[in-house]
Amino acid sequence: MDNTEVWYGLKQFSDLLYDMSDSDADYYYNMANYIRTNIENKLYNKIRGEYYSGLDSSGNGNPINWNIFYPDAVANLWPMIFKLPEAIEKNRRELIYKKFMSVYREKWINLTIEGFADSYIAEVVKLNNESGVIKSFANNVMKKYYPNRQWGWYNQDASFFALILAQYF
Repeated sequence: MDNTEVWYGLKQFSDLLYDMSDSDADYYYNMANYIRTNIENKLYNKIRGEYYSGLDSSGNGNPINWNIFYPDAVANLWPMIFKLPEAIEKNRRELIYKKFMSVYREKWINLTIEGFADSYIAEVVKLNNESGVIKSFANNVMKKYYPNRQWGWYNQDASFFALILAQYF
């Protein structure tokens, strides 16, 4: 969910400006909070306990189909990856994680979701205390891609995989 990335970027920027005593810090802090509030009020489906993948032209949420990896299922991961406070609240986090992993656990571990490693998913797995799942995933990445360095990594995947290696190996 791109909105979460925007919230996080504005939040981090406002923190940096505060640290530098810059008078624009409040402006970016307020923008970040505005986005956070709207993620919660407009993109969270309270009835189903999950995030919408987006809004239609009338402002109604697009319900998630968990069998569609992108954008549907992934839309529910980004709020946790960027630690949106509401998203990492225990009950919400566990419910969304259970829904996601019921469809994608084995596919992610075995690198069969969509042709990418999708290393960022490890951040959500880590929040849910399943280090064994992360280690299985990482071992499969090493077996599949590293013997001959036969895969070009996207920056995002490479960065998240580097974090996995640093934290677990």
